[in-house]
Amino acid sequence: MKLLRTRLLRGLLGSALFLTTIAAPLARAQEPGVPAPPANKKNYVYQYFLVGLCVALGMAVLCRPAYRETQLEKQQRDNI
Repeated sequence: MKLLRTRLLRGLLGSALFLTTIAAPLARAQEPGVPAPPANKKNYVYQYFLVGLCVALGMAVLCRPAYRETQLEKQQRDNI
């Protein structure tokens, strides 16, 4: 079960990275002949930082070691 969870997590992270690398150039692509929009003077650093922080916290919650056995539980099981 642990191996399946590890492989699933690696597969999801790998596919997310793959899709990000594929989708980023497509999102920036423009049709030929269409003028580029004017440069935006707004600064979105804080918004991107907040989104990245939320994603990191979500991954930390999903990958927390709450389901792992503690050393005490292992010793009690081995002594039986």
